Amino acid sequence: MKTLISGPVLIDHLIYSELNIEQDVCNKLPNKLCSGGTMRNVAFNLATLGLKVDFLSVWGNDDYAGILKKELNEINIKVFGPTLNKPTPIYTSLSSLNNKLSISSLTMDFYVSEDYNFHYSNYEWLLTNNANPYFLSRVIKENPKISIITCGFLPDEGFSQHIKGLILNRQEFFNNRGNHDYFTVGKKYPSSWLIVTLDQDGVYYGYLNKEKTIPNKNTEKNGYPVGCGDAFTAGLYFKLRQSKNLDEAVNYAHQLAEEKYHFPGNTIFKKG
Repeated sequence: MKTLISGPVLIDHLIYSELNIEQDVCNKLPNKLCSGGTMRNVAFNLATLGLKVDFLSVWGNDDYAGILKKELNEINIKVFGPTLNKPTPIYTSLSSLNNKLSISSLTMDFYVSEDYNFHYSNYEWLLTNNANPYFLSRVIKENPKISIITCGFLPDEGFSQHIKGLILNRQEFFNNRGNHDYFTVGKKYPSSWLIVTLDQDGVYYGYLNKEKTIPNKNTEKNGYPVGCGDAFTAGLYFKLRQSKNLDEAVNYAHQLAEEKYHFPGNTIFKKG
């Protein structure tokens, strides 16, 4: 089964201090640049786990874009998509003992539009965080049999027969619906399972009028393993492709996210 993953790519600029950030002075802090973008990370992690995927995005016109493409090509991911006459977006995270600030230059034109001509009919599965309903309409029109997993948003209920899974964190769900009534919302997508990662409270998932919440295995000082949503999504899809049931897939995804939390970077270490 051919899998397409689509979403914007970014450069992550990560700055962290174990001390408090002082105002009105120049704080000299270590930092690093690394490849980023939720769906790009999912694609990379799936390829590392041994699953063949293609990746569709809108690319910047700078050297970063070339580096990002080369990195994916080197692990046998085919990349597609138009080039935009803008630099690659930057996501900056500044974390310290007393504060955390996140800034992104990502704009909506880095999501593939419905006007882009692409052979969606070549794929059986699409994983995407592209919430543009016209994009989803274009995909489904060209490939009525495609199965879709959405990440980070709740699509229009009119797409429900094509949506096989929905993955969001707690804040994303609230931003979409203004509540935390996961069970009621999940029933609006009768062909889908719904997963909501809950930070310190673990993971909620529901399917076929059943629901379950599993706790985190460990409590962390500076975060929660299930917060590693890119690794979670990759682990979940990897196990579903092995015909594992949802319980097995969620538990494996949770475990993989925990490993990713303790060993940050692009590589996932355990295929399982």
